[in-house]
Amino acid sequence: MQTIVVVDGMNMKGRAAIEKGHTAIFSTIYKESYNVGTVKRIRFLRPDVAVVHIEWNLAVRTGGEQGHAINTMVMTKESGKQSIAAFQNMPIQAQRCYAQLFLIFMINFITIDTPPIL
Repeated sequence: MQTIVVVDGMNMKGRAAIEKGHTAIFSTIYKESYNVGTVKRIRFLRPDVAVVHIEWNLAVRTGGEQGHAINTMVMTKESGKQSIAAFQNMPIQAQRCYAQLFLIFMINFITIDTPPIL
């Protein structure tokens, strides 16, 4: 069964649910918008299974908004037919330096009730 995880964490399962969700957004908030995708990486786990990362640039015509996202797809090939087995979409945030990310991680880690590490 195909699954998709969208930017707000909602999980849709099955082709009908995924189609219904996309029909809803493309007939309302994303009406007259367009997306341009760029394949960033393809990694074959086996000849018939690949992990694909695609970066997207969304332009919404009605409000002039722009969005940037990256998605991860697990692609499969069976009997010569390719399909998306799993899909996760995530907005691209402003770049932070690794030192800031490490500091945030450590602050959160230290505040959790954990025994001291020797």
